[in-house]
Amino acid sequence: MPTQWRTIAPIVGRTASQCLERYESLLDRAQAKESGDTTSSSAPPGERNKLKPGEIDPNPETKPARPDPRDMDEDELEMLTKRKAREKQLEEARRLAALQKRRELRAAGVKVKLRYIKKGRMDYNAEVPFEKKRPAIGFYDTAKEIQQEETDALDMSKDKEKRKENEIPKAIFEDDEPDRKRSKLVLPEPQISDTDMEQIVKLGRASEAAKESVSSDALLADYNVTPGPSLASRTPRTPMPQGDKVLQEAQNIMALTNVDTPLKGGVNNELIEKRGTKEGQMGLTPGNRMTPSGVSISGGTPLRDKLSINPDGSLDEGSGTTYENGEAKQVLRMGLSSLPQPKNDFEIVVPQEEEDDNEKKKREADFRKRSQAVQRSLPRPLDVNHSVLRPLNSEPPLTDLQKAEELIKREMIVMLHHDSLETPTNAQMGQDDNKGSCKKKERFIHNESVHRSYISKYPYHNFTDEEMSNAKDLLASEMEVVKKGMGHGDISLEAYTQVWEECLSQVLYLPSQSRYTRANLANKKDRIESHEKRLEQNRYQSRAQAQIKQVQDLEDQIEQSRLEMSTFEFLKNQEISAIPQRLFSIQEDVDRQTKREKELQEQFYACSLEYEELTTTKLGDEINTIKDGESSKG
Repeated sequence: MPTQWRTIAPIVGRTASQCLERYESLLDRAQAKESGDTTSSSAPPGERNKLKPGEIDPNPETKPARPDPRDMDEDELEMLTKRKAREKQLEEARRLAALQKRRELRAAGVKVKLRYIKKGRMDYNAEVPFEKKRPAIGFYDTAKEIQQEETDALDMSKDKEKRKENEIPKAIFEDDEPDRKRSKLVLPEPQISDTDMEQIVKLGRASEAAKESVSSDALLADYNVTPGPSLASRTPRTPMPQGDKVLQEAQNIMALTNVDTPLKGGVNNELIEKRGTKEGQMGLTPGNRMTPSGVSISGGTPLRDKLSINPDGSLDEGSGTTYENGEAKQVLRMGLSSLPQPKNDFEIVVPQEEEDDNEKKKREADFRKRSQAVQRSLPRPLDVNHSVLRPLNSEPPLTDLQKAEELIKREMIVMLHHDSLETPTNAQMGQDDNKGSCKKKERFIHNESVHRSYISKYPYHNFTDEEMSNAKDLLASEMEVVKKGMGHGDISLEAYTQVWEECLSQVLYLPSQSRYTRANLANKKDRIESHEKRLEQNRYQSRAQAQIKQVQDLEDQIEQSRLEMSTFEFLKNQEISAIPQRLFSIQEDVDRQTKREKELQEQFYACSLEYEELTTTKLGDEINTIKDGESSKG
């Protein structure tokens, strides 16, 4: 038996033991129903198959999970507390031992790297948490870029909220179907019939239509609700199954299992047949074997033509055309006369782009009113130094120029307090420069109470653009007067460079504190650390060795090329000196050969003449001999 359940279990998403247990419980229920015994069916399978003391459950996955206790005893709580404390103490001791070991090895000159650092974690011994390297020293205006990033982030969050409201949830598109097909869900018989549900739906729709109806809906018909009685009565609905199908199948299996031998004879065990539509029930759908009746002709599905928008499809198309047109015109006049009066209510929606442009212009105007330190994103002090101010009622009394200077200092301090409250830096808010590495915290400003108390005593005044432009023009004219009076325009480059170097020498950067300070305020240790320069030699040494090797290779190549060049130059000189001799020897050979050929030609000509003479003489002798012979015969 378990073998077949091992095959069936993955299909239904259960284990073989669960399927077998369910099958046995169904058989027990069917047997109990036939015998009329209710005690065995009411007992759960866990009690019937209860294990004896000492036995091990072969199928522990079928046991129900036990809930965790909400309230524990004091002894158990104390035991858990002590165990957690011991684990924490052991972990701390292990960490301190490893730290001490690394320190001793580092003191001995052995570098030990931390291992087993998980991906995504931070090594606090080798890295600086939330470190952001400072950019190159200079005045770079990044306010627009920062503002654009903040605007883009705000727009992105707005778009995300709109998508959440308007779009379909992602869960609809996700494939949430299980890997294994579950068994079919069997529900009990509903307590409310379909007719009751239809009546409830009709009442609900009628109430909604009554609430939502307005004057403009007077001529609109109801095309949303499907007509109930006229269309639903055409085809009867399949009746719902009565009883538990699984229990019926289990009873059928029990009946087939307990079948007697065929030799005994008799009637077979009765099986519960599947219930469906009875043969005697005839719906309104006509059968295909029925003779069509000539009395009534069944038409198609009736159209919901309450506004007469569909043409009449009757057989007699030519009859009553004039009457129907007149009736349609009369109905149209009545409908138009019943229309409500126009309200002429219009709603104008301003495009979002114009609002964005206005907001952008407003932000730019506010940004221009900020101080230059805010516009250029320059560092600002955490604490404002009030000691630069001198009391007005001091002895000896201040001059008018000194009083004006004190007023300028006062305004500068007010601007510093105002900027600290309105546009604080990350350092003033107690955050790191790296915005992306830290989470959003509540708004916290360093010495906020001090800033607010000073602003309440000396309020910050906002000036218009016209006042600012007038002040700039006044300063420009005054600067020209001062330049002409003091002769500042004739300063040489050497004098300017000297003053600049003197001022720059008073500024000292402290690497340990990552800040600038005055040289006269720093101690000797800070000055030494400021002038300390650390160089990485290993990398430069390896690079120097590589460069030296490359230079040596180039020198060897140059020497080899020089040797080859000298060799070829020697060959060139030798060839140049040998060319005349070779030409002279070749010319002699040519002359000798020409003379030889000439002599041979003359010899050939003489031989040819001699040959011709000999041939002629021999031929004459033969002719004479022939003539002598003929004369002697005759």
